[in-house]
Amino acid sequence: MVFFQEKIELSQEQQAILSFIVGAYQKHRIPQDMAKKLLQEYFNADENFLLLTEMATSHVQVLVEFTKNIPGFSALDHEDQIALLKGSAVEAMFLRSAQVFTRKLPHGHTEVLEDRIRKSGISEAFITPMFNFYKSIGELQMMPEEHALLTAITILSPDRPYLKDQQAVERLQEPMLELLRRFCAMQHPLEPQHFARLLGRLTELRTLNHHHAEMLTSWRMSDHKFTPLLCEIWDVQ
Repeated sequence: MVFFQEKIELSQEQQAILSFIVGAYQKHRIPQDMAKKLLQEYFNADENFLLLTEMATSHVQVLVEFTKNIPGFSALDHEDQIALLKGSAVEAMFLRSAQVFTRKLPHGHTEVLEDRIRKSGISEAFITPMFNFYKSIGELQMMPEEHALLTAITILSPDRPYLKDQQAVERLQEPMLELLRRFCAMQHPLEPQHFARLLGRLTELRTLNHHHAEMLTSWRMSDHKFTPLLCEIWDVQ
């Protein structure tokens, strides 16, 4: 007996949304010279911290520009837009940096990057889960479309603090989830769990977000300085 698998396709509207989201994601990225700077050696701890702070600021700027391109986002209540940006900034940053970290860098560069992060004064309790997350993302061998959609889904989380209209956010997130589910089914027909594994990474991101909040508290105690944009997004006084 032969079983025929249902052919899954994207609708024209879904194809248009996917192209738009991926285009925006690839257009708004960390400047190449900054990424190169991160791989240069011979920085002391203060310089490492300053460089990582610059990177984080650039991540936030990229996030803001990408978010403007998510269909329906600009129609949300302005305060809800801010709540979503603030709530997702850390998670979107780790998703984007995981993509950079798991990319095939020239030999030795991954070690330089890891060493730079370890020497920036960030606690080991935070570094270990962060690198575990990067590894788990690498194992999924995500496609650019999956990175872009997962980032949009992360931004459009309806359970962020201070959201007034959660249902409006849900209405924006649901089509993205369905689009990612269909895309995974099309691209990974022999891996029916791929979509669920991608969503599982969002749980890991929440844990990283929690660690990040604790780390910010310890940094405030040690009088580390942040850029005005990071202070605003991370609610650092």
